[in-house]
Amino acid sequence: MDVSVVKSHIQTGKFNRYYIFTGPEVVVRSAYIEQIAKVRKAPIKTFDTFIELSKFARTVSLLSDASIYVVTDDTQIISDDKLQSVLRDDRAFRNDTIILVFNNIDKRNKFYKNFKDEIVEFEYLPESTLVNYIKKQLALSNRNCQSLIDACDRNYSAILLELDKVKHYMAMHGNLSADDAFDKLVQSNTLYVPPRDAIFDFIDAVLTRKIKKAYALLDECYASGEFTLNILSNLFNNARYVLQVQTYSGSNKLTDVTGLTPFQVKLACGRKNTYSPDKLIELMKLSQSAELGIKTGKIDDEVAVEYVLARFWT
Repeated sequence: MDVSVVKSHIQTGKFNRYYIFTGPEVVVRSAYIEQIAKVRKAPIKTFDTFIELSKFARTVSLLSDASIYVVTDDTQIISDDKLQSVLRDDRAFRNDTIILVFNNIDKRNKFYKNFKDEIVEFEYLPESTLVNYIKKQLALSNRNCQSLIDACDRNYSAILLELDKVKHYMAMHGNLSADDAFDKLVQSNTLYVPPRDAIFDFIDAVLTRKIKKAYALLDECYASGEFTLNILSNLFNNARYVLQVQTYSGSNKLTDVTGLTPFQVKLACGRKNTYSPDKLIELMKLSQSAELGIKTGKIDDEVAVEYVLARFWT
């Protein structure tokens, strides 16, 4: 289901009995939940699990006014057919609205396929929309709007936090313009910088074939306390992301066909075409094999990653 459909439900006041919200844009997602509650004039009530909520099925609406029930990241309903049948049952929660919220749903699993038409994906907003939203908050130049969007990887939640910093700085320094305040915060490294740690840089070095840098960063990973199994898992996953992006490089909607987030697609696009698909598959197999070797005691934890790299680059 497209977000625009939910918007039309809010405008008409005619809602589905349940929705499934997912996607990385948390602020917009939360705003839609609040709008549904506002239009329905119903309180928002949260539950940790759907099974906890399901105990009230067929009774709660008869005993009280309508409510908006929100359940976040409940993994049990993903695999429990009985709970899913309760969710689909038109006799349950007759006057209420149920919203299941997941930060991410694997598009390969049965749950996604069964509820595809009810799932609403809140993806990162288009840059043009973000620029408009920023300018409603502060009179920033297009250049600084773009800088902020890039720094926050289009994450509107992060953008709002940075805009608050600019507003506070302006309030503390009198007649300073938004652009002047923004520039001064950038110069003092006060504004948001996307997290970059050793393992991120190591993965990037491997997938862009910077061999010497990769080995140096591997030492840095271990010095910072990184676990070998985590490094191998990241190698496997990121090689898979690049493989998916290369495979579907002709598609206009890589997030749809790959199931990756916009940020994962962005990273993979910066790393694609360094290796052939066969070579990426080889890296995935080597990483998986080394992980299994550690768990079965056949490969020493301390040399497993170096073993993978040596085999991969030979």
